[in-house]
Order: sequence, then C-alpha cells, then structure tokens
Amino acid sequence: MKRLFTLMLTLLFAAQLYAQNIVATGTVRDDEGTPLAGVSITEKGVTNSTLTDADGNFRLSLSAGRVLVISMSGYVKQEVRVDSSGDIDDIVLHKPFKRVRFGLTGGIDYNYYEYTYRGNTNVKLDFDDSSVGYNGGIYVDFNLSRTFAFEVGAQVYMRSYDFTSSGIHIACKWRMGKKKGLFITLGPGFEMLLKKPESDLFHVDAQTVNFSMGYEFESGIGFKVTYKQWMDYMFHISYEELLGYGISGGVAFTYRF
Repeated sequence: MKRLFTLMLTLLFAAQLYAQNIVATGTVRDDEGTPLAGVSITEKGVTNSTLTDADGNFRLSLSAGRVLVISMSGYVKQEVRVDSSGDIDDIVLHKPFKRVRFGLTGGIDYNYYEYTYRGNTNVKLDFDDSSVGYNGGIYVDFNLSRTFAFEVGAQVYMRSYDFTSSGIHIACKWRMGKKKGLFITLGPGFEMLLKKPESDLFHVDAQTVNFSMGYEFESGIGFKVTYKQWMDYMFHISYEELLGYGISGGVAFTYRF
C-alpha cells in the first residue's frame, strides 16, 4: 500500500513537472500579416503573462494550463489551446468588424437583349441589339459574420443612348480566404425603365438574377466581375404582351467606407 501511495505521488509530481516544462512559442500578426508588438499573452486562469516583441514573437513557460488568452486594444480577444510541443501556428488578431458597411460601385458592361411576342417565338419585335453600357450606384453590407453578409444595392444602368434603367438587388455575400477579401454574391433584383426608345411600347418591369465575384479590402478601393440575366415585360400599344430577355457581363470598381 505504501509503495502504491509513493508511486501515485511520483506520477502526480511528474505530471505537474511536465506541465511546468511546457514552453509556448508563437507569433502574432494582424489581418494584413504584419507582426504585432505589445500583444498580451496570458495563461488562462493565472497571472502568468508576457508581451510580444517588436517582431510579434513571444515565449511563455506555462505553469499549469494549456490555454492562452491573446489580447490587444483595438483587436478581438482570442483563446488558443497549446499542445504538448508548445509550438503555436501564427495567431491572427482581427479588428472588430462593422455590422453595417457602405460602399460605392461603378463600372462598364456588355449587354445583349431581344424581345419576342409571348407565345409566338416565330414572330420577333424588330429589336435585337447588343451594346456597351455603364452603371453606378451604392450598396450596403449587413454583416452577420466575417464570412457571410446580405448585400442591398441600388444602381442606374445606361444600356445604350435609348435604354436607361434603375434597379435594386438583394444578394447573399460570402467572403473567403485568409483575409476574407475575396467574395461571391448571388441574388435577385428588380429594374424599372427610366428611358426607352420612342415607340408604341410601354415598360412594365424586369426581374434579374445577379452574380458577381471580386476582392474588397477592409476599406478603400476593390473590384468585381459581374454577370446579370434578366426577363423583361413590355406591352405593345395594342396590349399584346412582349417578353424580353437579356444578359450582361462586365467589371466594376468598388469603394468601401
């Protein structure tokens, strides 16, 4: 019994000694990959702590736990679990993201559109055309997390001298990559014609499907590639219904505030 008790004490002492001998080492960087100096590295639950040096590096002997609290003013606090080796992958501290972000966008696109009498595809309105157009507008990101947001935008599209429309869209926005700058958006939209060719047609509405992908920085200039497909409804003066179809693709610059 005495030997068993001695063995248990020995194992307990060895385990404590092992925990004390763990030395955690690593580097702390910001979203841009720049090393951060002066970051507090604290062993959770105790007062054992250190600060990162000018190169963002730290070294801390752990007294008991295996969890480090990484914190610095202006950044989101993190907790990192340390394995038995003590080596930690680069730690990236993020700045608190804004729940709502505003932006501007403007670009150029290529458009193709045609109109046909609905129900009779053999009869075409004499209007099949393609053109280079311009667009500009505003958008708002409602960020639910660093990787997912809802984008709401309003734009004016100048398809040609005769065709100008305004529209709104609502899209899901996914952000990818280490810095969450690469994004994809997909969602529906609605357009109303502001100017049309002089004819005996009047416009009803256009439903659109909008897709884009690009790169945005936390703030400042970004870019995106866009694709849009739409179904357009018009009526002839004799109230014959016409169905319009169009696609457009282009590039645009963005600016986030």
